[in-house]
Amino acid sequence: MQALVQNLQSKEPHYIRCIKPNEIKSAAAFDEQRVRHQVCYLGLLENVRVRRAGFAYRQRYDRFLKRYKMISQFTWPNFRSDQKKTVVRVIIEENNFSDDVKYGPQKLFFALETARNNLIPGIVTLIQKTWRGYVARQQYKRMKALLVMIKVYRLKKIREYINILQKKFHNAKSMRDYGKSIVWPAPPLAMREGTKT
Repeated sequence: MQALVQNLQSKEPHYIRCIKPNEIKSAAAFDEQRVRHQVCYLGLLENVRVRRAGFAYRQRYDRFLKRYKMISQFTWPNFRSDQKKTVVRVIIEENNFSDDVKYGPQKLFFALETARNNLIPGIVTLIQKTWRGYVARQQYKRMKALLVMIKVYRLKKIREYINILQKKFHNAKSMRDYGKSIVWPAPPLAMREGTKT
């Protein structure tokens, strides 16, 4: 019996409440007054409201930290520690929920879901901003590298042109007309009028 009790205490029980739609056990019949009475009597609407708001929700410390570390500057964005219980206490005390919380092997917390939901749009914006900045920086680096490549290519073409000129006009001093009869080669695009070097 003790082993059974220990086994039950180590689990997280989930209760399923059944509602009878009618007295004749028929799948086609639905008695609205009977169902409404059962829902009110069992307190299901209040339970759903409470669960939706995040009240009376039990959770382990590691799961709690993973879900709610964003609402504290102490734990956000990166936090690593083995003392999860003390860190959870810090989050609870920063948000002034220490009166509504009990500490044990599992965590009971009050209304942190609202604070978390209010912070999510800002965090999403931060992630988007960081990603878009990264993409823009990568594009800028590629454009800058391309401009450097274009500049180096133009300088190479200009050097090749100057080398051709040196070869053609190498003997110009010894010629009778000092090289006036030598035909100039066409300059590369980088040296033509209207192009930037």
